Amino acid sequence: MKELKLTQGQFISVGMCYMMGSILHSAFVSGVAGRDAWLIPLFGGLMFLPVFAVCVILVKRHPGKDLFGINEAALGPVLGRVFSLVYALFFLVIASLNSSELEHFVAENLLPETPIVFITVVTVGTCCYGLTKGFNTIARLPMVVLITGIAVLSFELIISASQMDFGNILPVLAREPVVYLRSGHIMSAISLGESIAMLVFAGKLRQKKNGFAKGYAVIIGYSILYLSITYLRETLLLGRLAEYSMLPSFDAVRMINFGASLSSTESIYSLMMMTFSMFRILVSFYGVLQALKHILRLEKYKSLLLPVGALIAVYGLKIFDSPTDSFYFGTTTAPFVWAAVEFVLPLITLIGSLLRGFRKSPAASGSVAEA
Repeated sequence: MKELKLTQGQFISVGMCYMMGSILHSAFVSGVAGRDAWLIPLFGGLMFLPVFAVCVILVKRHPGKDLFGINEAALGPVLGRVFSLVYALFFLVIASLNSSELEHFVAENLLPETPIVFITVVTVGTCCYGLTKGFNTIARLPMVVLITGIAVLSFELIISASQMDFGNILPVLAREPVVYLRSGHIMSAISLGESIAMLVFAGKLRQKKNGFAKGYAVIIGYSILYLSITYLRETLLLGRLAEYSMLPSFDAVRMINFGASLSSTESIYSLMMMTFSMFRILVSFYGVLQALKHILRLEKYKSLLLPVGALIAVYGLKIFDSPTDSFYFGTTTAPFVWAAVEFVLPLITLIGSLLRGFRKSPAASGSVAEA
C-alpha cells in the first residue's frame, strides 16, 4: 500500500464530498431554527472560526504530521496516544451514526422490504473493500462525484424555482436569541465541527506551503454556502413542514412537481445523498484506522479493517431504533460531546505545542551562545 499523497484538488474534493454527507442530518438545525435555518450556517461558521484557527496553527507548527502525529509531538508519547485514542473513538461514533442514518433512509424510503442488516453489511462492506485499495485510489473519485452532485443540486434548484414561496422565510430573525445560539452551536459542532477529520490528511498534501490552510478554508467556505442554499430551498418549498420533517432535504425534493418525464430525478437525488453519506462514513472509517495504526505502531492498517468494520456495523445497528432517537440525540447531547472533542482537545494540544516550544527555545539559544 503506497504512502498517501493528495493533490490540492483531491484534498478539497474529498473534503467537500465529506461535508456534503451531512445532508442526512439537516433536520438537526431545521427542527430548532425553523424558517431561519438558512442563516444558521453563517452563525455556525462564525462560531467555528476559533477551531479553524487552532487547527491551521497546529498544522503549521508541525509540518508533515497528521492529527495523530501532532498529538504526540505536542503532548508527548503517552498523552498523545490517549488523545489519539479519543479521536479514534470519536471517528468510530461518527461512522456508526452516519451508517445508521443511511440505513434508515434506505430502509424507509427506497427499499422498505429489505432487512436493515443487509443494508448495513453492504454499506460497511463497500467501505472495507474501498479501503483495501488504499486511499490514493479512493481520492481519484470525489472530483467526479462532486461535479455530478453540484449539477444535480443546481438542476433541482432551477426546476423548483417556480414552486418556491419566499413568504415562508418571513419574518427574518424574529425568534429568541437562544434559538440562534443553540442552532449555531449544533451547526458549528456537528455539521462543520466534524470537518476536524480533515486533519487526518494533514502532512499528506503534495503542496506543502499553506496547502492545508488554503484547502481547509475552501472546504469550510463551500460547506457554509452549500448548507445555506440547502436550508433555504427546504424552507421555501416546505414552509413550516421543514421543522417537523426528519429528512427535510429529501422531502423538499419530493414536493417538487417534476412532471411525468422527470419523475426519476427523486431517485437521482437519493443516489446522490447516499453517495455523499458513504464518503462521510469512508473518511471517518479511515480516521479510525489511521489512529489505531499510529497508536499500535503498525505499518499497514489492513489487519484492522474487518474488526473496525464489524464494530461500525454493530454499533450502527444498535445505536438508535429510529430517526426520532437520532434527532433527539443530535439536538441535545451530541453538540456538547462533539464540542469537547473538536474544540477542547485541539486547544489543549495547541497549548502543549506552545509550551514545548517555549521549553526548547532557551536550550536552543544556549547552544547558540556556546557555539
